[in-house]
Amino acid sequence: MLKKSIITAVGALFAVLTIGNPIKAEAMANGRTWSTYITQTGYFYEQLDPKLKKAYRAYTELMVERRVRFVTYFDINARLGITDDSEKVTEDEQHVVEAALGYDHPAIITRINDSHTQLELNTDCMNEVLSQAAEVVSSFGGMEKNEKVKGFHDYLVTHITYSKTASHASDAYGALIGGKCLCVGYADAFNLLCNMADIECVKQDGMALERHVWNIVQLQDGEWYEVDCTWDDWGDDSPVLYDYYLKNRAYMNAHNHVHYEREETDPYGCYYCITPPVANGTKYEYKPISTPNDAIGNDSENTNGQTSSADSSNNATYNNQQAADNNAVAQNSNVPDDKSEKNIVSGKVYAAESGEDVTVSGSEACIVKGSGSRIPSYVTVDGHSYEVTEIGDEAYSDNKDIKSVTIP
Repeated sequence: MLKKSIITAVGALFAVLTIGNPIKAEAMANGRTWSTYITQTGYFYEQLDPKLKKAYRAYTELMVERRVRFVTYFDINARLGITDDSEKVTEDEQHVVEAALGYDHPAIITRINDSHTQLELNTDCMNEVLSQAAEVVSSFGGMEKNEKVKGFHDYLVTHITYSKTASHASDAYGALIGGKCLCVGYADAFNLLCNMADIECVKQDGMALERHVWNIVQLQDGEWYEVDCTWDDWGDDSPVLYDYYLKNRAYMNAHNHVHYEREETDPYGCYYCITPPVANGTKYEYKPISTPNDAIGNDSENTNGQTSSADSSNNATYNNQQAADNNAVAQNSNVPDDKSEKNIVSGKVYAAESGEDVTVSGSEACIVKGSGSRIPSYVTVDGHSYEVTEIGDEAYSDNKDIKSVTIP
């Protein structure tokens, strides 16, 4: 998968535990070594019926004992001591367990064994990933969930270089250790960081021009929000963007993200009889903010349409930081700050604040001469934002630094 600017594509482990009470998702925060990490359960485990929850835990026991990624339903039934055919775990049920377990454990790293007959657990790499994730999470201690999530998003965007060919490009090791990966690496790493910080998070498989993976995270208001770290990373020389950060499903649908969910709408069978959450959250949506004063207390209202003082107090720090971040990237980002009428002569060439020479017409702009390492969706002239709807002939003909193309 190339990044958002061009095209995108895609792309456990048990310390012999007796099967007893389910381990809640927040226990993921305790997983620091590969042999304890898989003992934890996650969001999709909770969707399983009691029979499949037992199968899930038996499956992880066998993974740890054999240090392999996959086991059969015959092995699961033997582990559970089930002999009655009517009670045995079937092959279809095994696939459900495998899907749930895989999505619940984004830090699973594998390798082919020397004889090329088995997919083994790469325990050394898993331990390294878990250790690094714990270190990152510890640096955001004492924060609210939405603040931690922003920290994780920004950390990954600034520490990862998108790569299709890097070693471990498709797992969390490539993201957190190698610093180079595909979208699935970004998503696995973000998922892991959130889980280890006691924040519920899952991966969302789907399409974004081509096959793609991003995340859905649950914040302190109990609502789910979508985060696409890959599409917010426009390269090492670009600022952190927030075009796909803490958005709801409707927004993502309207911005080239098609969601897979269960086999009915999932052509690759990613969600085999399990269902990802739906992001409907709006309270913490990261919106463009023109001034810090506009940001404070605009997240919730009482029945009279006035912002409650309690909510203003709770959200002031977050929103002030949000305003500062947006102001820092507004000059050359995908975020429009103003689309009102402007007193600018159509057809005249102006110098945009981000470096391009442009002509404007109404609220639209044409880039006559490009600048920088990417083509923006919006340019700012005299403090006003214009949507880039046209690129002039040879506007970037002598620009050897261009790395990405945005198509609004």
